[in-house]
Order: sequence, then C-alpha cells, then structure tokens
Amino acid sequence: MKKQSLSGRRDLPGGLSIRPCRDSIADKKFVEQLIKDNRDDIRAADGDPDYLESIVDMQEQAMQTGYGNTFANAAHFIIEKLGVRVGRLLVESGGTEVRIVDLQFIPAVHDLGYGPTVIGTMQQAAAAQRVQLAITVLSNRPHLKQWLAMKGFVVEESEPHADRMIWKPTAADMGGKRVFMPS
Repeated sequence: MKKQSLSGRRDLPGGLSIRPCRDSIADKKFVEQLIKDNRDDIRAADGDPDYLESIVDMQEQAMQTGYGNTFANAAHFIIEKLGVRVGRLLVESGGTEVRIVDLQFIPAVHDLGYGPTVIGTMQQAAAAQRVQLAITVLSNRPHLKQWLAMKGFVVEESEPHADRMIWKPTAADMGGKRVFMPS
C-alpha cells in the first residue's frame, strides 16, 4: 500500500494517540495480525480449521491489496493507547470530503469507547477542512450505524451489504473547538 509521507503524532482523549503507520516490519505485522484477528466471522463457519484459517489469510491479503488499489492516496495511521498499538485508521482526504476507509481495533479493546474518540477526532478534522466526513458501515454493524446517526451522520447511499453515511459540519462545528468523549 502506498504511504504518504506523514510524521508526528496526535494525542487524543483517554490516553489514545494516532501516528502515521511506519514502513517497518513491526507495523506491517501488527496490521496483518489485526486484520486476521478481526475475522472471527470466517472462523465461526462450519469447516476444517486449517482451511478456514487459509480463508482468513486470503481475506487479509485481498483487503490489503484492495485498499491499496482503490485508495492509493489514503493516509494510514496506527492508533496507540499509552504507546501500545491497539488499532489502525485508513483515511482518504480530498475534494469535498474526508473518508474513513477502515477503522479497526484489536479484539482486547473492542467496546472500550476508542472508536467514538477516533471518529470524533475525524469530525474535528473534517470541520477544520470545511468538508463532510464519510464512513461505510457494514449491515452487520447496526449498533455502529445507530450511534453514528445519533452523532449526526445520515445515510447517503444504501446497498444490501453496507450503508455509506456522511456527516456535514455546521457553521458552529467549523468555527468552534469541540471535545469528543465516548458516550
């Protein structure tokens, strides 16, 4: 996946931070394992465990290649909690929107409010650029879709497997600083 030259780190509420994904073996292995660890849907299928694990490996490769081809100019970030890698964020920015292409966390930190913190930060970034924020939500994530709707996101496009949701900053969003905390 093509990397943009980014540097630095941004501290977020709750001890989280975001930094550019480095072209290092450690970051590459972390992202690979993160994607694989979040594919319990495949592992739950009825079948030979070795075969199912090979499907997980193929899905990880397909995801990395697909994102690399489709979102070649996306910025790739590692999310850390007190310096420990806990997730990744893939963001494409340009034109009239900022798009969250992928946001994943290691299973051990699911449901701890890190996603809302990162999405709130992305809303701030979109408001600062005076553009909308877009995210695609898979149909098997109804709670995420409901939470996003509570935060002002609306469905722009609906497909059988996913909805594209957008958030448009108001004049107040673009002029003032907001602090986002998980609710």
